[in-house]
Amino acid sequence: MTEPGSAGALGVVLVDDAALFRDLLAEVLRLQAGADVTAVSDPAGLLETVRTERPDVCIIDIRLPPTFTVEGLLAARDIRRQHPDIGLLLLSQHLEVHHLARLLQPAGATGGGFGYLLKERVTGIAGFLDAVKRVAAGEIVMDPLVVGELLQSVKCWPWWPKDCRTSRSAAGCGCPARPWKPTSVPSSTDSTCPRRSPATVGCWPS
Repeated sequence: MTEPGSAGALGVVLVDDAALFRDLLAEVLRLQAGADVTAVSDPAGLLETVRTERPDVCIIDIRLPPTFTVEGLLAARDIRRQHPDIGLLLLSQHLEVHHLARLLQPAGATGGGFGYLLKERVTGIAGFLDAVKRVAAGEIVMDPLVVGELLQSVKCWPWWPKDCRTSRSAAGCGCPARPWKPTSVPSSTDSTCPRRSPATVGCWPS
């Protein structure tokens, strides 16, 4: 795996079942980011390529063969568990927040970055390539719709990534990347929360 920002080419594994989209995106990454890209079509190919090539970042569609439900998320979860230093960028038409908590959980100082972008809301190649590089460098880059859905669906977390970075530009402002700011809230505000002591949840820096 290359060191992000070093002279070596950025190592990328891209998985998407749509052949035309997959091949075009791979060419964009090669021509405009100088990336070393391996493109595959299914979760098995993704996991095998990650094992043999150890890329800097994986770009993963969520709905993949054979059932086209959450295979991409499950593969991302496996990669995070087995190779915590590899960045993961979900790129999908669909908003699925299940399993995201585990993907966001930091793996120490060398933990890989994480991103979640919605295909129809990516407005340009430059912004997309910037997101890929940020995730490869260990940052968190998420579409604000994903952030909103995540915070609505997960009311009470026992942890929040305190030692990772997030790009505020993903929330629609052009400010530089800044650390997450944890906020303590009483668990009693959520009747479904099994914990009775204050829990730490995340919020965007103000």
